[in-house]
Amino acid sequence: MALQPLAAITTDAGQNYLSVEYRVPAGLTAGLPQPQLSTDLNAWSGGLTQVSTVPHADGTITVRFRDPVSIANGQRVYIRLLVSLP
Repeated sequence: MALQPLAAITTDAGQNYLSVEYRVPAGLTAGLPQPQLSTDLNAWSGGLTQVSTVPHADGTITVRFRDPVSIANGQRVYIRLLVSLP
């Protein structure tokens, strides 16, 4: 598992989806990264689905989110992680 955020295209039932995973300390509640999507790099929205959480022996977890809408061939979709500190 990467310590840096990782964006990828994942395939499920023959459909492609944009996904992102990142690693954070287990139990972190403040400052959690919020994945956001855009088709034009101007308007950003949430709405990604959390699909997995994997705990690690070092006290961190890897969290994976996926866009609930499949990506059409040639469609441009961008993803970012928004972090707001308290």
